Parts: sequence; structure tokens; C-alpha cells
Amino acid sequence: MAECIQVVVRCRPFNKKEKSENRLGIISMDLAACQISIANPDNPEAPPKNFTFDAVYDENTIQRTFYEESCFGLIENVLEGFNGTIFAYGQTGCGENNEMTNSTFAFYLIFAFLVYKLQGKLSPCKARQVSQS
Repeated sequence: MAECIQVVVRCRPFNKKEKSENRLGIISMDLAACQISIANPDNPEAPPKNFTFDAVYDENTIQRTFYEESCFGLIENVLEGFNGTIFAYGQTGCGENNEMTNSTFAFYLIFAFLVYKLQGKLSPCKARQVSQS
């Protein structure tokens, strides 16, 4: 099986501090075109910088959708014996650790998927008798 690296972007919503400071968003996303546009906050008249990725998810994306579309296939391939990595990167404090490790729902989905995939694939353990000599 030949697979290539995929780059996926997920934009998080503003946190409480950012909301209280009335920060303005400079990122717009076109989910269908898998593009993000970044505006220049110092020069609103300047054209935005546009970037295209394999998939993009905005701040309204729920964890389950993100998992099913961007992680499910990779985990399925790992269970079939292939190598796989999910790498989360972001500015310090932007939520990448929470996204990958502290999401109870994501853990539940992965656990449920593993149980589903392993049903019928594992043979029952056979009891072995150990004889003493």
C-alpha cells in the first residue's frame, strides 16, 4: 500500500482571553476548496495570502468529524500492519496537546474503533500447562 503524507489544518476557536480582548480573526477558510486565507492585520487593503492543504477544518468542526475524516483511515491502516503517525503542531498554547491527548471523546472513538476492528480478529488464548521437572 502506498500512501503519501497529508497535511491537514484545523483552526481553533478564540479562547476566553482572545474574546475578552476583542481580537479580530485574520483567517478565513474555504472548506470545499481546502484553502485558508490569511489577511494582513497591519494592512487590511493588502490581498490575503492563500494556502491549499489536503483538508481544512474551521473552528466549528466537531471532534468526531475531524477524527472520522482525518484519523480513522490511518488508524485502520495501522491495525493492518502499516506505519502511521498523527502529528499535531501549533503555536505554544494553541491547543495541540489538548487536541491530541486530553480529548475524552477522541479517546472514546479510538478505543471503540479498536474494539470494533479487533472483534473476530484475535484468536482466544489457549491455556498452556507448564510442567515442572
